[in-house]
Amino acid sequence: MTSRWLSPLAVCALACVALACGKSSEIVLAIDTNLTVPTDIDHVTISVWGPTQTNQAIEIDLTDPREPPFPRTLGLVAQGALSPVSISVAGLLGGIGGAQVIQQDARTEFVVGQTRLLEMLLLTSCANQVAMCAGDETCGTAGCIPTARPGTSLPIWTGKLPAGPGGEPPMPVQGRTVWASSFDSAAVDGGTLWAWGRNFDGQLGSGTTLNAKTRQSVKVMKNPASVGLGQAHSCICDQSKKAWCWGSNTTGQLGTGNLTRSTTPVAVPGLSDCEQIAGGGGHTCAVRTDRTVWCWGQNTSAQTGQPGTDPILAPRMVPTLADVAEVECGDAYSCARRNDGVVLCWGDNKVGVLGDGTTVGRAAPAPVMGVSDAVELAAGRTVVCVRHMGGGQVSCWGNNSDGVLGVATPKVSAVPLAITGISDAIQVTVGLQHACVIRRSGVASCWGKNEFGQLGNAGATNSLTPVNVVDIAGVTSISSGSGHVCARHSAGLSCWGANDVNQLGDGSVSNRNTPISVVGFL
Repeated sequence: MTSRWLSPLAVCALACVALACGKSSEIVLAIDTNLTVPTDIDHVTISVWGPTQTNQAIEIDLTDPREPPFPRTLGLVAQGALSPVSISVAGLLGGIGGAQVIQQDARTEFVVGQTRLLEMLLLTSCANQVAMCAGDETCGTAGCIPTARPGTSLPIWTGKLPAGPGGEPPMPVQGRTVWASSFDSAAVDGGTLWAWGRNFDGQLGSGTTLNAKTRQSVKVMKNPASVGLGQAHSCICDQSKKAWCWGSNTTGQLGTGNLTRSTTPVAVPGLSDCEQIAGGGGHTCAVRTDRTVWCWGQNTSAQTGQPGTDPILAPRMVPTLADVAEVECGDAYSCARRNDGVVLCWGDNKVGVLGDGTTVGRAAPAPVMGVSDAVELAAGRTVVCVRHMGGGQVSCWGNNSDGVLGVATPKVSAVPLAITGISDAIQVTVGLQHACVIRRSGVASCWGKNEFGQLGNAGATNSLTPVNVVDIAGVTSISSGSGHVCARHSAGLSCWGANDVNQLGDGSVSNRNTPISVVGFL
């Protein structure tokens, strides 16, 4: 068997000759990807072997400007008997000998006198998946597919390449496709959860504690059903309703029964019916399928809903809560939204974040004053906002040191205050001292602190009233960290604001007061 790199035009010319004379038996191997080059992969190794074929390994340096872009085509000509041939395509990051990001395999055979097309797709949804498929399967567009592909089942090569895999539009996870925490960010893309930013405690789930300038896939995690980022840890509910956490565990926030940190996801024992999950300063809470709330981790202010101040190392039910639709966690408090629109909070209350009209902390959930029609709940470190049923009004309460409540005074409000100018919100998010919404028009608007450019309006002045984020439209998902914001929109995924630990994912540590594209996302 011989092989050669061919442009689509050259392959077409060769195929026409082959088909006309009816003598050659060939396979045109077409390789395409929606992984970003060179951020996700920077090298490809193609291996071809068979019982009567000479084994070959072809190395392609994707950082070499002389290399043509994807899709790639490789002409394979039968050598000796037309016995089965095995083909493996591996994408690496770090050149030859680097980390293998993805591998696709096929086993087929030549068809006498014909040129057939074998397509191999390196999909983001198949990247970094350990033991995802059985030994006789490989990852494809429809999940695991058989490695064996009879030669007669392959389409005849016409000289025209099929449509590529495209960008694999992200499927919303409970209404969102992007999340931000204190100093890191995450997003789903092609069925994979990616993270970037600060990683001192392994909260990116990449298996290291090195900050990530651009996106890295969370090990093993695929298609999360719910995502909750804490201050230095992360958690998800997977599609089978199991709960997984990783990162810092100094206060038991991973729920594993110990205080051992993990840089890769670990299962939360006993939590096999996880519907929704949220991370806080040093604790975690989850809604189970029976609509009860269970919390664990730091409990210095009764934020897990338990008496005492000792860490809660494994999930415990928060008493008196039922029919809960959503739970959110702040620095040292927690809140739950019931299906009837009532919001209840518990934990630390020094800045009125429990919304009960006092600044007295409590272990037992108590209703927020005047809120009975909430359809969305958002928690920052010391600020809470809700989106109301109907037109899309937003109310917030808690710490108001930089105007995040939409007024200059008071500096603390223990009751909800309506945000002037917001009556058409479809999603709300809260950071440390700023908040943002998506409007029905697809415009994003933010207000509050703007020291790092987190309002995204090309300025640096705080604003008591919502200002529109510039340069993006068609926003579908938005999330705030301490001093930054990330949003998915019609042209891709962008972040803005503080960037001292790479939380914007653009490869730099420069703050941005306008949206900057996150490397690797379309």
